[in-house]
Amino acid sequence: MNPDLITAFCAGVATAAAAVGATAYWTLQRQLSKAERESCTDALTGLANRRGWERAAGARTNSTGGAQDLYVILADCNGLKQVNDAYGHEAGDELIADAATALSAAAPGALVARLGGDEFALLVTWSEFEALRTRSMPIVATAEQATAPQTVWSRIAMGAARVDGDLAEGMRQADAAMYRNKATADGPLCVFDARADDHAAADRPAFRTRDLQARDNVPEHQLEAA
Repeated sequence: MNPDLITAFCAGVATAAAAVGATAYWTLQRQLSKAERESCTDALTGLANRRGWERAAGARTNSTGGAQDLYVILADCNGLKQVNDAYGHEAGDELIADAATALSAAAPGALVARLGGDEFALLVTWSEFEALRTRSMPIVATAEQATAPQTVWSRIAMGAARVDGDLAEGMRQADAAMYRNKATADGPLCVFDARADDHAAADRPAFRTRDLQARDNVPEHQLEAA
């Protein structure tokens, strides 16, 4: 056989093998990237999940170090258990999904994550924080269910704290402020105040105080989910 043909054949085989290898490599890379995204994404809402929050929020708050013009907000839906008990988990999931949409719409551009259950976290700039703090009405999540006589709704309680270089501490403070917002329904959110909120989590009641009386800013035709 002609040596030139043999050389050309071998070169062709090597090129084909390299092409197959490259294709397999990039296919694997795409699969790994997809798996990584999915591992950081909440399936119900499409938001970042707790893992995604820890990565993204950690990267933002640690990028420069020290005090930053960022605020962390923790939020959750009042009355989710009652909704699940009365209308089933499908209604509860719809309420959670609507809460995710409402929070994202209220803070466009912010990092919004579902930490689990009905608990959400937001990382916002000062201007985004001010827009939320000065809202005239609380954020409300709704669910339309055939088994419910009217629209099921839930007021979203929120607590905020400035991030002074320590995201974990900011989240602890925001969590404490959120409990005060639940108890008082004082505006759309409460900002951490050490005099009012600086208490150990172990001292909190086993059951959260629900804002059953906070009805002024919610349409009367809607059924309260709390």
